[in-house]
Amino acid sequence: MPNPSPQAGSSRHVLAQVDLWIGLLLVGTGSFALYQAIGFDSVSRNFPLIVAGLLTLSGLWLLLRCLSGGVLNTLKWRELAPIACAIGLLALWIVALRYGLGFVIPTFLMQLGLFWLAGERRIPRAVLVAALVSLGAYLVFALVLDVRLPRSFLSFIAAGL
Repeated sequence: MPNPSPQAGSSRHVLAQVDLWIGLLLVGTGSFALYQAIGFDSVSRNFPLIVAGLLTLSGLWLLLRCLSGGVLNTLKWRELAPIACAIGLLALWIVALRYGLGFVIPTFLMQLGLFWLAGERRIPRAVLVAALVSLGAYLVFALVLDVRLPRSFLSFIAAGL
């Protein structure tokens, strides 16, 4: 009995492919970030341009792989709720960064939420790892890369906190 082609089953339809949607998301996010980074001053522009360009290129690569039929990773309906929650967490993180909560607190809360969505139910461990990730990101961006972080109501303690 011959094997059916990858496109024969409805579960293999291109719109049901996870990599199609991830590719579109990466291209959209990367393109928006490129657009935003172009407006930065010459000192702050290089790092965001590189990261945004890599996001866009990786999204294009995923799209090409998916459209060429090389990816057979179908999206399952039960996976949509955690994906939507993760996107919501990222959106809330962006809003918090933009409206005066600084960098560390929103990043810590986002990390906690993402750990919970990933299945980490040990609260002390999740709090510790989220704190370490947030503090590590703060130290890298603020001290090593000298990136100006969003202002916070706690800026009197440390800039970008």
